Amino acid sequence: MTGEGTAGGLLSVDIPPGIQLHGVDQVAGAQFLLALGAVVRASSHLEFVLRSVFCELEDGPNAAVVATGQGADWLLGMNAALAKHRTDIPTTIEISLALS
Repeated sequence: MTGEGTAGGLLSVDIPPGIQLHGVDQVAGAQFLLALGAVVRASSHLEFVLRSVFCELEDGPNAAVVATGQGADWLLGMNAALAKHRTDIPTTIEISLALS
């Protein structure tokens, strides 16, 4: 499918089989799917980073098991709490975690 991109250039999108674009403007539908995919990808990356930070802060043998399946809100809260009680972490990092 080809249409006008946001910068005035052409947008070429291959829609995978089984994806139904409804509505009159299929280009807008394709752009919506691309934007939605970008949001999902960014969310996944954020949770990955939060889990990695938790595992580094917890520094225990079961940290990865504990972090598995936890949501971003839990990870953020735990990271802030762990950073607050660690004496080896600079205050600026502790403050930025608490403000997140």
